[in-house]
Amino acid sequence: NGKTSVTYMLKKVLEAAGEKVGLIGTIQNMIGDEIIETERTTPDCYQLNLLFKEMVDKGCTFAVMEVSSHALDQKRVYGVEFDAAIFTNLTQDHLDYHITMDNYLEAKKKLFKMCKTAIINKDDAYSDKMLNDLSCNKVTVSANDKSATYFADNINYRADGVDFKLCGKESMSLSMSTGCKFTVYNAMSAAVCATELGFDKETVLKALCEQEGVKGRAEVVKNPFDFTVIIDYAHTPDGLSNILT
Repeated sequence: NGKTSVTYMLKKVLEAAGEKVGLIGTIQNMIGDEIIETERTTPDCYQLNLLFKEMVDKGCTFAVMEVSSHALDQKRVYGVEFDAAIFTNLTQDHLDYHITMDNYLEAKKKLFKMCKTAIINKDDAYSDKMLNDLSCNKVTVSANDKSATYFADNINYRADGVDFKLCGKESMSLSMSTGCKFTVYNAMSAAVCATELGFDKETVLKALCEQEGVKGRAEVVKNPFDFTVIIDYAHTPDGLSNILT
């Protein structure tokens, strides 16, 4: 669904720009290269603020994090002001908790009322509802619609990756080592976020094109046989459909 991959891509871009970056997410938490084990995507508010404090004490200038809908509903990120927030998609998941898709949408939307810049995937069916009533700076991305603030053009899928041109305020030609359409969305989201935060095109381009992928996310396992082995975390209907397609 994108959150983990986008945070790792963004961390790499920020580090390429000379920043020390903290990361909070599903796989693990990190302070620079230091790995900290985690039990959930977004820690409770007490642990989260302790982690932020530790990041600051160790010289971090940025924190990149996955924010779960549970965390937003339970106010785990209450009082946090985000410079930018990215909406990748809204698909069937966590309905055991949220019960309805409308409740799920409203939980996710809370993040975009806590940020200075909202980066919204215009191709998602819920994008209009996500954009509605937001007072922050609104930026849209698309792989299909050239009326978006930023859009992907000349997409070329390879067996071992994908190439495309990102067009908008800044234009750049990206060559990614992970294939599939979701890579286009993930790379586009990370590139646009970094650009909106003020980082230069050359740094963004170089860092993303050198990205080797994220462990457990469309991870190709080298093997001596005549078939491909891919490890992927997909467990939602949308995620599973994306990786199989």
